[in-house]
Amino acid sequence: SLARFNDVLICNRTGIVKCNSLLYKEVMKNRCIKYWDYSVLKKINLVDNGMISVLIQKSGNNIEYLCSHIVFALGRTANLDFFDNLQAVFIQNLIDTKRLFIIGDAANGNTRQTAISIGNGSMTAMEIGFKIREKVL
Repeated sequence: SLARFNDVLICNRTGIVKCNSLLYKEVMKNRCIKYWDYSVLKKINLVDNGMISVLIQKSGNNIEYLCSHIVFALGRTANLDFFDNLQAVFIQNLIDTKRLFIIGDAANGNTRQTAISIGNGSMTAMEIGFKIREKVL
């Protein structure tokens, strides 16, 4: 689990939890995972030290959050309203350098298949783990 040695933030645009109830219970028990409902990603920026700054609107307040990687499960129809056309090249660069991952239905079309989502999540966790290991070694 990436949450074993890293902090993880899960943002939900609504207050409706759609994942497996057992998975949700495990997430809520893990101290390394924060879950924010009613949280909307507004902007992504690369910071000088290589970190990624995300601006999240949570319950009407804007919060800047620094992270090294981003994993998006954007919904059945991708909710991409957080960036404008000027950020498209920047977003593609984050994807190409394996800093931004889009998973689930947004990446695979309107299939809503559990196996695909689990597979995407597992592959993403492995790629992030490899990237972190590269920096340490």
